[in-house]
Amino acid sequence: MTIPIKPLEYKVLIEVATVEEQTKGGIWIPEASREKQEVAREVGTLVAVSGMAFQDPEWPEKPEIGDKVIYNRYAGSLVPVNGKKYRLMQDKDLGAIVTKDFSEGIK
Repeated sequence: MTIPIKPLEYKVLIEVATVEEQTKGGIWIPEASREKQEVAREVGTLVAVSGMAFQDPEWPEKPEIGDKVIYNRYAGSLVPVNGKKYRLMQDKDLGAIVTKDFSEGIK
């Protein structure tokens, strides 16, 4: 599925990691609580990058589309598209690329 959002300038688009509707024990989590967790969520998948993003030569490593990333809490704007939530933010708001070894503990 193509996302109908194309970031401009130094912006990137992150698909926000979803929050489970039930706990492992089977307890349903209220929607208001899930929404608060999703807004504060700091992990997502990089899905789109503008042409100017990550051009600073100081960037030690540039993330690629599909990488799981950790970003600053409450960074950018929350954008709902087709039932999924995305964050449109500055490239500098990304703090880390999640490695495969570490991603087992992050959902």
